[in-house]
Amino acid sequence: MEVGLIDLFGLLIIYFGAKIIARGKVDVEFGVTNGAKYRSKFIKSTKASIDGMNARLIGVGFFLMGLLLIVYIPVENVLFSIPYQ
Repeated sequence: MEVGLIDLFGLLIIYFGAKIIARGKVDVEFGVTNGAKYRSKFIKSTKASIDGMNARLIGVGFFLMGLLLIVYIPVENVLFSIPYQ
């Protein structure tokens, strides 16, 4: 079994999705930055907190996205190989 970079990225997304499903809460902050500056901070931002079933549905979406990444994107850059019988 060949493990590539996309597989590890998919596992990371699955982990975040499972974490959101278990906690049932998502804190999101979005806004406008001055993108021309290095390490720019938000000029204007909005915070939102999603909890309950809506947060769990977002977690399921992340979980499925990570699973689909692993299944459907072919491994081009092989990082290591795991022998199996």
